[in-house]
This record gives sequence, structure tokens and C-alpha cells, in this order.
Amino acid sequence: MLTELGEVADALVFTGTTPDGWRVPNSTHCDDWTDNDGFNYTWYGYTMATDKSWTLAVETGCDSHAALYCFEQP
Repeated sequence: MLTELGEVADALVFTGTTPDGWRVPNSTHCDDWTDNDGFNYTWYGYTMATDKSWTLAVETGCDSHAALYCFEQP
């Protein structure tokens, strides 16, 4: 993955989506990325992954720190 500065990022990233781009069911998605409560959950992906874990690897609390993937769905 490249950052907005064109640098390679090898990191965890918040996604909240399945590998095919749909919203993960039964996840709070950190209240649309406005919540940092450890009792709400979302999903991490790995920026360097080439399998489904690029977007859906580990469920984590909203009090974690990560970059954010943004997806647009028609």
C-alpha cells in the first residue's frame, strides 16, 4: 500500500469491510470511525497482504491505533 505521500506502508489498517468490499456484518465499525472505546470493535487488515487478510485479518477494539482504508461502494 502507498500512503498519500507515495511511501510504502507495511502496517495494520482499519477496514470494516470484507475482501470483496462489503461492510462486515455485526461490527460497530467504531461508530463510523468516531469512537475510540475499547468495547466496540472493527477489523484490521494488513497492508502488505496478498490474500483476504489485506482487509479482513483481525478483529480489534476501537481503542487500537491504525491507518484507515476508505472504500466507496456504488
